[in-house]
Formats: sequence, structure tokens, C-alpha cells
Amino acid sequence: MCVTSCGKNVFDFDKKNKKAVVARPKDCMVGCTSCSVWCVFDAITFPDPQYVKDIIKKRGVLIFAKKQLEEKLKNEEK
Repeated sequence: MCVTSCGKNVFDFDKKNKKAVVARPKDCMVGCTSCSVWCVFDAITFPDPQYVKDIIKKRGVLIFAKKQLEEKLKNEEK
């Protein structure tokens, strides 16, 4: 189901092993959990959203992202 239901074409099907494989993980859309919902074998899981938020806070990701955005906007003004 994940191979055919993923709108971002993240998965391929390994014919030899008869299973789906994550071929393009960077194409996975943040927040989409369709593959997990459709998987009748519960083979795909995502971390708890609160866990991810805690990591973002702990590692200062928002501060880093804000600096990147400010630099991008500054460069666009040139």
C-alpha cells in the first residue's frame, strides 16, 4: 500500500524480496503519515510529535532556523 499510496514517490518495490523499500527518504513530506495509516502490518511508524518538539527545543533548532531565514532575506535584498 505504501508504494502505491505515497504521493511523493518515496517507496520502491523490491521484487526479489517482495517488500517495499524507502528509496527516496528526503522526498517524504513532513507531517504526512499516509504510509503508516495504510500499512496493515504496522511496519511504518513515526515518532511522537511531542518527542520531536522536545528535540527541536533542546537542540535550538528554531534559533538556527531563524538565523538562516534572516540571512536568506538579507541576501534577497541585495
